[in-house]
Amino acid sequence: MRLVTFSTDHGTHLGALVAGQVIDLPGTYAAWQRTHVRSSALFSDSQSFPTSMLHFLQADEATREVVDHVLAFAADPDLAFPVDHVTFLPPIPRPGKIVCLGHNYRRHIAEMGSPLPQYPVLFARFATTLIGHRQPIVLPKVSNQVDYEAELALVIGRTGKDIPKTQCRARTSTARDPLARRWSPLMKFATPTPSTSPCGSMVR
Repeated sequence: MRLVTFSTDHGTHLGALVAGQVIDLPGTYAAWQRTHVRSSALFSDSQSFPTSMLHFLQADEATREVVDHVLAFAADPDLAFPVDHVTFLPPIPRPGKIVCLGHNYRRHIAEMGSPLPQYPVLFARFATTLIGHRQPIVLPKVSNQVDYEAELALVIGRTGKDIPKTQCRARTSTARDPLARRWSPLMKFATPTPSTSPCGSMVR
């Protein structure tokens, strides 16, 4: 399942990318619910159909099975949008934290003439740096030495601590990390420049 967060003139939606179209999942669920009398009993008072990416990632398996049924039902053209008619947002527009791993490509470390790190090099990225797929990157005016890096993003929707490796689960997406080289020595702990990090449109 390829999940996206997108916006239209009617607001922000959780969607699924299917055959070059974006399916409005909450809207399709409402239509599906009207044709399935028993569907109202699928959720308790404390549960609801997910309306955001984070809500979906935190949902249980039963809820995800309902999403599968909704996708199978999604034949109404009014509930699907061509990809060119929507604005993609970051999959999770305001994540609680963004932890980045630096110096993780051996060849790039050699290019910089740096020694291999003995421990992972971690730094933070601010949520305001994120932009959606196809959105313009706002380059900082303080530097014309801007480079780019392709990144693999792991999206973790549930909180946890001391989780065994065998129980770790994450969905994947992609990202780009344009970097003002002039600022590199100043950004060992955080990447602050707004609207500089495009996110892949989907979470798998």
